[in-house]
Amino acid sequence: MPQLPVMLRPDLAIFLGLATAVLPGVASGAGDAEVPQVTLAQAVTATIEHNYAIRLERIGTESGEGLLESASGEFDWNLITDASAFRERLPPLLPWDYGTDISDWMYSAGFRKKFRSGVEVSPNAGVDVLKDPDVTSRRWISRGSVRFEMLIPLARGGGEASAAAAELFARRDLAARYALFRHQIASSVLETVSAYWECIGATQILRILRASEREADDMEAVVIRLAKSDLFSLAYVEQAQSNSREKRTRRVTAELDEYRARQALGVSMGLDGMALSAPPLPAESFPELTDPGVPGPAEYARVIRSAQDRRDDLHAAESSREALAILSRAARRDLRPRVDLSLQLSYDGVDDGQRPQAFLSNEHDGLRVMGGLSMEFPVEKRLYSGQLRQALAGEEQAQVLLEQLSQTIASDVMIAVTEVANSHAAFQVSLEAEKYYAQALDKQRKRFLIGDSSFIDVIALQDGYRDAQLETIAARRAHLVALATLRFASGSLVHGTDASGTVEIDKLTTIPEF
Repeated sequence: MPQLPVMLRPDLAIFLGLATAVLPGVASGAGDAEVPQVTLAQAVTATIEHNYAIRLERIGTESGEGLLESASGEFDWNLITDASAFRERLPPLLPWDYGTDISDWMYSAGFRKKFRSGVEVSPNAGVDVLKDPDVTSRRWISRGSVRFEMLIPLARGGGEASAAAAELFARRDLAARYALFRHQIASSVLETVSAYWECIGATQILRILRASEREADDMEAVVIRLAKSDLFSLAYVEQAQSNSREKRTRRVTAELDEYRARQALGVSMGLDGMALSAPPLPAESFPELTDPGVPGPAEYARVIRSAQDRRDDLHAAESSREALAILSRAARRDLRPRVDLSLQLSYDGVDDGQRPQAFLSNEHDGLRVMGGLSMEFPVEKRLYSGQLRQALAGEEQAQVLLEQLSQTIASDVMIAVTEVANSHAAFQVSLEAEKYYAQALDKQRKRFLIGDSSFIDVIALQDGYRDAQLETIAARRAHLVALATLRFASGSLVHGTDASGTVEIDKLTTIPEF
């Protein structure tokens, strides 16, 4: 019996290796060296630039810009020109006694402009030259005018709320699209940050389980060798074999989990199909964690208000409601009858002679002022009343969705605050459990060395210690994801303008300022 510790020295060497904690920083398999690696900052930058969901929202903002430009184009200056000529046979034209073969040339040019008040102006000039080429005197009848016309809507169609409704709607709709674009950036960045932490955790878990499998294989070989030497019972062989197979199963599952995490990271970064054939690995490890200082119950109301003020999806919902309110106001104004006042100030002239452009320099020239009033009154109003009901329903629906989203944001941010606090507590407990397992394993090793325990006891504690390590990794990962989720829920994950977004990487492990 005194020689037993000496006889077990090959076995003890294995146990001494098993008793040492395998840190997450242990080198991984050789294949990992060929895999591209990215930092968190690089992953976030790639996400903002290449993520497909962000790109689609960016295209949506371009579409909104086009809609606004098109609606604003209704108030552009428009140049209008016309030129025509014809020849026809007519009876003699008294009192000029023209013949039957008449030719006519007509020219006009002018501008048309509609203002956002609904007023339309049209300055223009026109010439109409009529002649009979068969007359030897080559006499002409020329008519022309320089005219300024104005149309003033007095009821329906007047005022910015009616005349510029399409432009006002497009402007608020564009504001909503920009807000949704920024919110999509935040959503995609959260997905990437979470995937990055998940990938780090999966990689560290895989490294530990690979080391555990190697040690289990070495243990199996030692036990078989000792059993053949009649130093161990054959029952221990089966125990060692079962242990090594169980470690192999966990390692295989962890490899799949790691690969899935890498794929999720690559997809969120916006990598194309070929790049996903070799999905990236994180180039960094988990950052150090400190007490986040979660707000207490007395600050919850302020936390909710801050989140509601910052969230871009809520801003988008508010802009959408305002846009629909513009349409409902325009539809309500369209119930009125259409009454338009038309004014015309012109300088006209006509000439019968041999000079085709003499109409503005003879005794027949003069100013002319004309005014008119027109009215259109819909008798049944079903067209406009139906449009109003539809617009009011859309506005009411947008208001309900706005209130529902406000409620969801309040709930999400409170869950996120609680999750940060609980995940940090779980992380601290997991650290303590890992420490106690390490102490228990060290004591069990010493008992084994003096023959007071079996190698099965050591294996059990070694497995418990490794499980505690894995739990610590999972808890650290969960806390980091919870911190990023809180920043997203509070609207402080991404900062920037309408067309861009920036992420402060160093603040991802802290709670936002409320």
